[in-house]
Amino acid sequence: MYYEPNSRITVGNIVFDTVSRVVITESVKEMGDKAVVTLPRNFKKLAGKSVLEYIAVGDAVTIELGTDGNYHDEFTGFLGEIESDAPMILHIDDNFYPLKRNSFKKSWEKDR
Repeated sequence: MYYEPNSRITVGNIVFDTVSRVVITESVKEMGDKAVVTLPRNFKKLAGKSVLEYIAVGDAVTIELGTDGNYHDEFTGFLGEIESDAPMILHIDDNFYPLKRNSFKKSWEKDR
């Protein structure tokens, strides 16, 4: 008897049910946790269009892993970077992502 591993990666509205590799890194030394998902080459195109037309940096991501059809939420966050085209490597930041993406455009003068 053996267990059949399964995965489900949801990026925005797109669901990937097959992955080559998932690495989740949790550290107290870094500000926020990270995950790296490597998708196989067969996801280069969906319905005749490039996958990059369906997903974008900043999309919400959920990583579910499990065995024998039972899924467990392992990581949630936001797509931080898309590294390459085939195989596609997705870098995912946890819910700290919006806080790291601040854009301060105003400056204040120092009181003397």
